[in-house]
Parts: sequence; C-alpha cells; structure tokens
Amino acid sequence: MASYITVVSVAFYCFCLQAHALQFWIVPNGAVSDFTQNFPANTPLELQWNGQPAVESIGGFNTTTTQITLFDLYVQQYSSTNTFSQLIIGNVNLTDAGSVRWNVSIPDNELAIRQNYVLRFLTAPGDHTGFSSPGFLIQGSSSTTTTSSTTSPTTSSTASPTSSGTQSATSTPTNAASGLGIGAMAGIGIAAPVAVLALAVGLVYMFLGKRKAVKKSDDDFLNALEVYKYHDTRPPSYLEMANRQQPVELPNDQRPYELHKELSGKRDGPSRTDIE
Repeated sequence: MASYITVVSVAFYCFCLQAHALQFWIVPNGAVSDFTQNFPANTPLELQWNGQPAVESIGGFNTTTTQITLFDLYVQQYSSTNTFSQLIIGNVNLTDAGSVRWNVSIPDNELAIRQNYVLRFLTAPGDHTGFSSPGFLIQGSSSTTTTSSTTSPTTSSTASPTSSGTQSATSTPTNAASGLGIGAMAGIGIAAPVAVLALAVGLVYMFLGKRKAVKKSDDDFLNALEVYKYHDTRPPSYLEMANRQQPVELPNDQRPYELHKELSGKRDGPSRTDIE
C-alpha cells in the first residue's frame, strides 16, 4: 500500500512539474513535448521565463517553512544519472519574469556522446525538484557543414541576464571583419564600365541599322515614282478625216469598159461582147 501511494505521489508530482513548465518557460517553449526543439551549439540563445510565487520549503516533519526566491540555472543531461551539469547563471530571483543570453556552449566530447539536455532552476546542483524546461536537442558543430566564400563573423559571449536577480553578467561580442577580397572588388570595378560601354555600343548599332533600313525603303519608293512618271499610260490617238472633206465620185459620162481578151485572159463560156 505504501509503495502504491509513493508511485501515485511521484506521478502527480511529475504532472504538476509538467503543468508548471507549460506556464513558466517561454524559451525553450514550455508548451511543446520533449525533444521537439533543436538548438545549434555555440550559438547565442535568449532564454526567457515568467515570474512565479516564492516556493515554500518544509523542513522535515516540523512546521518550519522557508520561502525560496533565489535559484541557480543549470543545463544538464536529460537523464536520471545526471552525469553532466553546467552552471549558466546563479542567484536568479524567480518572482519576476526575466531572461538571460546563453551561448549554447557544450563541450564537444560531451556532444559526441549525447545530444539530449534540459534547463533547470535549482537550489543546489544535486537538486532535482527545481523548475525544469522540456527536453531539447543540441546539435554539435561537428554534425553540420557550413561553406562560405567570405569570412564568417564569430561571437564569444558570457551569460547576460536581464531579470531582476541580484547578479548580472556581461557580454563581450567580437565580430571579425568580413567582406570581398581586393581582387574581387577590382574585377567588379573593371567589369562594370566595360558592360556599360558594350550596352551603349549595341544600342547605337541597332539605331543606325534601323535608320539605314528606313532610308533604303524611302529610296526604293522614289525610284518607283520616277519610273511611273515616264511611263505614258494614255490611249493611242488616231487621225480622222475632217468633216468638210466629201468623198470624190467619178463623172457620169464615163462608161465602163472591158479589158481586152489578151489582157483579161481566156474565160469559159461567152463573153459580155458576144452577147451584145
């Protein structure tokens, strides 16, 4: 019976912690399931949380209570053995909402073994009754490959809390200079004027070619007009007799006569003279 009560109590306690994490944590998101969030290593991450009332701790079986308001924030391995634990910031007052900038710094040898981690506000490193975030994954730098043609900026920083806690840390970002090489900039400086000049020459060539084609078309039209000008399309004219000229007739006293036989040739049958 006692073991049954213990199991039920632990289950209820875990349920209460999960419900509290849902409302307490902002980043990482407390409303999602474990290991649904992934954060790359050596990348700044702004951790955020909501404020909550002071925690009352009961000492043993006596009635003495102590209100706890200051906690230390740890990143730990997500397991019961808790073989890895690293302090992020200490003495944080959880009665107020706050945030802290954390450079996701997990040793490479640790990331080579496991990628499951959790954030916990604890009163002591060995305490497991603090305010835990949902479990999340940290992706090591060795598991990603990044290529770039320019120098990549690097940032190194320590935790920078913005909560109302009694302790604050500083951040020191350092950015390496990045930009195009001298050769690349010189190439761009030379190529740009050449491209503009080539474009201008092309436009002039197109304009002159079009103008030449228009002029040739006009010349052809004028030549056609000249040919048409000297081509007479009028109908041919005919000479007609004047109206005053009358036809000429032979006089009446002239009688017709016949040609001699030797001139006219022989004919079959009687001639007109013979008949008379």
